[in-house]
Amino acid sequence: MKVSILDGCIVCGVCSSINSDVFEFDEDHINVHEEYVKGNEIDCIDAAVNCPVNVIQIEE
Repeated sequence: MKVSILDGCIVCGVCSSINSDVFEFDEDHINVHEEYVKGNEIDCIDAAVNCPVNVIQIEE
């Protein structure tokens, strides 16, 4: 699974509140730590579903 953040992120912090290991909240943007995605796939999907601007892209 590959997870990325598309343009348009409003840095609300929803994804990092779901899993701060995968989604690192910075004052300007969200970083995705790909090395932590494996084993946290459910959290990644949950973050994508709950993203208010739908900018979390998940590729199988």
